[in-house]
Amino acid sequence: MFTLEDGKRVASKSRLTILLAASLFVAMSLTATGVSLAFPVSHRGSVVITAPNSNAGNAQNIPPINAPTGSCPAPSFSPPTNYPVGDAPSSVTSADFNNDGNLDLAVVNNTPGTVSVLLGNGMGGFVSAGDFPVGTAPSDVTSADFNHDGNADLAVARAGSTPDNVSVVLGNGMGGFGPPTLMVAGTLPARVRVGDFNEDGHPDIVFSNVNSDNVSLFLGNGMGGFSPPTNFPAGSRPLGIRVGDFNEDGNLDIVVSNNVNPSSISVLLGNGMGGFAPPTSYPSGQDTGPLDIGDFNEDGHLDVAVSSGSAIAVLLGNGSGGFGAPTEYPTGGVSSSIVARDFTLDGHLDLASANVIPPEVAVTVQAGNGAGGFAAPVVFPAGFLSSSIQAGDFNEDGGLDLAVSNSGDDNVSVLLNNCQPATTSTPTATTPTAISTVTPTSTPATNTATQTATPTSTAAATSTATSSTPAPVTATATRTVAPPTATIAPPTATACTVSFTDVPPSNTFYANIRCLACRGILGGYSDGTFRPNNDITRGQIAKVVSNAAGFNESPGTQIYEDVPASNTFYVWINRLSRRGHMGGYNCGGAGEPCGTDNKPYFRPNANATRGQLAKIVASAAQITGTPTGQRYADVEPDSTFYVWIEQLSALGVMGGYACGRPSEPCDDQNRPYFRPSNNVTRGQASKIVANTFFPGCETP
Repeated sequence: MFTLEDGKRVASKSRLTILLAASLFVAMSLTATGVSLAFPVSHRGSVVITAPNSNAGNAQNIPPINAPTGSCPAPSFSPPTNYPVGDAPSSVTSADFNNDGNLDLAVVNNTPGTVSVLLGNGMGGFVSAGDFPVGTAPSDVTSADFNHDGNADLAVARAGSTPDNVSVVLGNGMGGFGPPTLMVAGTLPARVRVGDFNEDGHPDIVFSNVNSDNVSLFLGNGMGGFSPPTNFPAGSRPLGIRVGDFNEDGNLDIVVSNNVNPSSISVLLGNGMGGFAPPTSYPSGQDTGPLDIGDFNEDGHLDVAVSSGSAIAVLLGNGSGGFGAPTEYPTGGVSSSIVARDFTLDGHLDLASANVIPPEVAVTVQAGNGAGGFAAPVVFPAGFLSSSIQAGDFNEDGGLDLAVSNSGDDNVSVLLNNCQPATTSTPTATTPTAISTVTPTSTPATNTATQTATPTSTAAATSTATSSTPAPVTATATRTVAPPTATIAPPTATACTVSFTDVPPSNTFYANIRCLACRGILGGYSDGTFRPNNDITRGQIAKVVSNAAGFNESPGTQIYEDVPASNTFYVWINRLSRRGHMGGYNCGGAGEPCGTDNKPYFRPNANATRGQLAKIVASAAQITGTPTGQRYADVEPDSTFYVWIEQLSALGVMGGYACGRPSEPCDDQNRPYFRPSNNVTRGQASKIVANTFFPGCETP
């Protein structure tokens, strides 16, 4: 596979041919030899998306933790532990693929056209779950829940394959994947990202096409299927791609790196309906390739970090979709992949790079100063021809670790972070008190339908109609229980230091998320993100509502067949269920066999709907009031969640969507629509819970 030359490993010509077929190329001219080669690159990192799942993992199934505090003087990682995968691995991503609460790895292998799944044990170790076909010559992979079943799926760019050059594989929730669905994008689709570009609640997929100078957008239908692609111009030889709201209008935009000289990045501003304006380009250095985004100078606007030769160029965003001149920070190597995270736990974003050359500079980490600048790189070993890098808390100690795919060694290196948080924010412990046991009852049959209903827009709701006033609802709602004070520690006079890289002050839900996070009611993910646009699950909402209500009693014995005591959300699910605020589903349905005692199923990983959340929150907060009118066109008085929806709407906690869309015609009163069967995002849930339990919440 490799030969020795002057004591160093060099790739044979045949091996380089294989690596070139990995399909994502950073063209580099080796002037010393007069040979022009290309090396596979990959870039994983944080994104701000409105899809149900982000690339760093399946948000439905990774239990959130509170953002760590404390700091380390410099980046520090343990020596790598290597895990074998397939031939010529080109890209790695992480998610909880078997729904056990631990981060796993998925690595696409170029030569066999497979994905190797490595299941994490939560202590930094991994075991193989096997290889699964994804289609020939995969070059990049990302994860999302495309069919809303609570399991992480994969989208794969396959730049070395024609004509069907992209694919989607659906996860089974046990670490395995079904056969690939093959689709056709542009020419040489190099990289892939996920976002909800038309704001219908379903994850869409976008690919950067190097040789056709455009991006291909596939709109998802929420069932694992996608529309034919729509192509948008995107600069010259677009390579790296990221998704974020760069002009802060609430719609997702796209940024790509253009691999020509002089190099540039191009920004495509989205309109929220699946369309994009023509690209605007900004200079970014030379030989640009992988990139990542984040608020590097902490001004509330998204910035861009992109490779530029043997450096990383940082372009600061202005919040209007524009970017300033690049400032370069040397890395000592040619980056194949960049990820922006807080590795030193000082509250500032750092940059970690996987480098294809030289081999002795496999991984570099540069500490950020919070003002947009970065320190000199600290070098860490990995494998040969490192092609992709992924961050995640693989040993669950609060510090972000690294996983690096090595195309030359056919393995993945895991580097555990030696920097650990000094403290973590947790709810104040109190002595449990006993309550009378209430036998849970199954959710009514109509509620079962809401579990499988198609979600739609995650746009901010409005409670007003478009042209005339709807018939009034003649009831008012009142709270009969005060916000908890005994079990949830309020913030002190000292300013709360909890923050999330994807929730800047300009975010719609910033104040609500901060209100709950600073009180220990909810937290973010191990990579420093909150993922406000990800769907929230029934298990997660049980935890948030139970904590917000201050419930602290013993959870008692197991209620649900699928929620054993080892389940991440066992305590909170049992507390709400014993109080009658949540219920389960009768056993005996598909995939839910009855046990010896016929326990019902809770479905903790299923997405929570707007109607369900209204019931859970209003019930737990003891909201009272009997409505007699109809506020929403799609919530009639005999609807399952009518009472709770009207109660929260009367308090101004929840609202609706103006009528007039093709599927939501206006009636004679122009009543808005509530969309009770839509999934609820983490940001939306934060707002509803905060406004219900902590009205007027102020957090220092």
